[in-house]
Amino acid sequence: MVDLSGLKRVDVADIHAPGQLARDLHVRMGTSEGPVPITEIAKALDISHIRIEEFDGFEGMLLTDRHRSDGVILANNRNGMPRARFTVAHELGHFLLERHTFSNKKGFRCIKKDLRTKSAADDHQRQESEANKFAIELLAPKDRFHGFLKTDPDLEHIREAAGELDISKEATARRYLDLSDAMMAMVFHRHGKLRYFDKTKGFPFLPLVRNAAIPATVAEARGPDPVTTLVEADPKDWFDGPPGAALWVQTLFQKKGYGTTMLLLDDDGFGYEDDGNEPEDTFKRYAGFN
Repeated sequence: MVDLSGLKRVDVADIHAPGQLARDLHVRMGTSEGPVPITEIAKALDISHIRIEEFDGFEGMLLTDRHRSDGVILANNRNGMPRARFTVAHELGHFLLERHTFSNKKGFRCIKKDLRTKSAADDHQRQESEANKFAIELLAPKDRFHGFLKTDPDLEHIREAAGELDISKEATARRYLDLSDAMMAMVFHRHGKLRYFDKTKGFPFLPLVRNAAIPATVAEARGPDPVTTLVEADPKDWFDGPPGAALWVQTLFQKKGYGTTMLLLDDDGFGYEDDGNEPEDTFKRYAGFN
C-alpha cells in the first residue's frame, strides 16, 4: 500500500535525474496495486491545487514562483483521463526537477508535442524529454510493467497494462518499447495515415512518411475485437530492403480512427546487423504534428 505520510520534497531536492527521481519516490512510498495515485503524490510534494478539465491551446501548465515554494497544475482532459494523468505527472516533473528553467514568466506551458518529446536537441526539448521520462517512470514503474513482458509481444498486453495503470494506450506502447528486448516498432496512425512511429534499437529504418497512407497489410476496418490476430506480413510492404527476418504485424484499434500497429521481427531476425546508431527519434522528426 502506498504511504504518502513521509513524502517530503526536501528529501528528493538533490536528485536531478528524472528516472532516478521517480524510482526514489516509489521506494519512499512503498509498493502498490492499481493506478499510481498521481494527484495525491503531487499534493504531498507541494502542489497546492490541480485543475483537470478541458482547456484550449495547451495540454498542461505549471504555475509557480521562481523559488518553487508551491505550484498549481492545469491538465487538459479533452482526450481522456489517462492522458490527463500523464500530463499531471509531466508537470510535476518540471516542478521537482529544479534545474528546469521556466518557459514563461509564470512557469511552464506545455503543448501536445512537448508530451511526446524524446530528443534533447536544445534546452527546451531536453527539459520536456526529462519531464516525460519522469512521468512514465512514475506512472509505469519497471517492477509493475515487467509482468506484461514475460511472454511473446502482443498488443493485448498493452491494452491490459493501460487499463491496470490508467495511462493511455499510446504511452503504454512507448513504454513497452522502452522495456522490451524484442526487435519491434510501433506505428501510430489515424484513419489509415501515419502520425509517427517509434522503434527499438536495431530495428530497421521504416521509410514511412507522416500523413501518408500506411501499408495495406494493416487491417482497414475494425472488427469485433479491437486487437487483431498477429499475422505474417510481406517485408516489402514496410521496408526498402530485406530486414533479415520474418515480419509479423498486429493492430490495436482505438476510438476516433486512432490505431497502433506493432511490427515484430521474429527470433531469427535478432541477428540483424545493427548500424550502431541510436533509434531515429521520430518525435523530433515529426515535432510539428498535433
